[in-house]
Amino acid sequence: MSVRVAGLTLASPVLVASGCGGTGRELSAYAPLSTYGAFTTRSISRDARPGAGGPTLAETPAGLVHATGL
Repeated sequence: MSVRVAGLTLASPVLVASGCGGTGRELSAYAPLSTYGAFTTRSISRDARPGAGGPTLAETPAGLVHATGL
């Protein structure tokens, strides 16, 4: 099942959110990589922007909270 997004035809409507798929190879244990239509990258910009000051990682009873600096 293909889908067209912003003039680009993808083989699948399944888009992996930034950070969830690593390099993509990690997801091959769950399904063939051809199952996924695209992998989303982190935000990029032409000009440098300062990130968040530390700490950027905090442990909670439910897991970890990560500040990306956006």
